[in-house]
Amino acid sequence: MPRIAVLLALALAACSSAAPPAGPTVAAPTGGPSCAPALLRAGAAFEALPDRTGPGDCSLRDAVRMTRGRVALDQPLQIACPTAERLLRLEEEVLQPAAQRHFGAPLARIRHYGGYACRQRNGDPRGLRSEHAVGLAIDIAGFDIADGTLVTVARHWNDPGPRGAFLRQVAREACAVFHVVLTPRTDPQHRGHLHLDIGRWRRCDA
Repeated sequence: MPRIAVLLALALAACSSAAPPAGPTVAAPTGGPSCAPALLRAGAAFEALPDRTGPGDCSLRDAVRMTRGRVALDQPLQIACPTAERLLRLEEEVLQPAAQRHFGAPLARIRHYGGYACRQRNGDPRGLRSEHAVGLAIDIAGFDIADGTLVTVARHWNDPGPRGAFLRQVAREACAVFHVVLTPRTDPQHRGHLHLDIGRWRRCDA
């Protein structure tokens, strides 16, 4: 065989046996908040927050500032990682199925009044620390459905139509995800939002 043909055959053999070029790699996160892997899998947008302590019994550790979970949030939300992971569960297991059931459309956005806040419980004469003071609670005010429907706790909790049915179903089923669910049935302080927390107490006012 001519020398040129031999060299060509060897070159082709080398090309056919070579491994395909590697694609881009994404480094797994190291350190940082414990919920980062779950938030990344869910497509959430977030940043880690530094630990803080005080004043008093207030503290925020292993926490994130989220601008979206599985769906958009109407404003940034500061919460501890265990609460962030429960919110992801709520979106997937409760909110999306309920939105499809009552509106035939997915949930698009959660409206909330905040997570972490250094304060006592509302209306508690003993001045007990709120679960908000350690980032273990979130107050949800309403929801935007992808078809343009707006649902708010303040306006629609007692609504006889699909908005009210949606809110009451969400509250009932949230009790399987969070330890405490407070609603307009609880007291006047909660007539405009759903309080959800994972503190040491258990209560379901759905």
